[in-house]
Amino acid sequence: MSGLAINSVSEVTDPMLGLPNPSCQCSTCGAKDLKHCEGHFGHIKFPCTILHPYFLSEVAKILNEICPGCKSIRRELWVKVRRSAIIAEVNEKLLKQKKRLRSLPADFWDFIPKDEQQEESCLKPNRRVLSHAQVRYLLNDVDLKFIEKFVLRTDSLFLNCFPVTPNCHRVTEITHAFSNGQRLIFDERTRAYKKLVDFRGIANELGSRVLDCLKISKASCTASISSSV
Repeated sequence: MSGLAINSVSEVTDPMLGLPNPSCQCSTCGAKDLKHCEGHFGHIKFPCTILHPYFLSEVAKILNEICPGCKSIRRELWVKVRRSAIIAEVNEKLLKQKKRLRSLPADFWDFIPKDEQQEESCLKPNRRVLSHAQVRYLLNDVDLKFIEKFVLRTDSLFLNCFPVTPNCHRVTEITHAFSNGQRLIFDERTRAYKKLVDFRGIANELGSRVLDCLKISKASCTASISSSV
């Protein structure tokens, strides 16, 4: 579907994505008006694979049902969602039941591989804020049929790129009454796309930005439907 890999902020409104654009012509199909160009999609490639923000609750349910070590169906941790991150916590009730176990063994969290992007503040004795790479590791080798009980398409759980809609979905062209010039107005989705281009932070922050972008797109879509009705 994508006709352009977007590598710089300026390419979010590139003429290859259709009209309106500063050149007044679509660089992909050559059209000079919206009647002959429906626009063209692009995509933003991520520096790392992240969890799809809309499936965090499903991932949490899966992790709550499996042993993170042998991947068998059992329950030991409490896993919950916080914005674009997943938190693993030790079930305090189990600790209280095991009177001899006053604290966790030093190697308790060894089933989770170390991640260089993980901040020190995420490392608590009884809690871990899991990185996207760690969650992906924990889901490896889990029976796909079991995962499909929560998510019909397992490939939907992760994202390594993000689609950019055509210019006509996000850009409005306004003609000035007192001049021959034209002005292009960009909506919030365009600004959100720009925050995803050439991202250099940690995966959890990237996931947060993707979530913001999805929320803006959803709100814009709802507003368009309401106004048309």
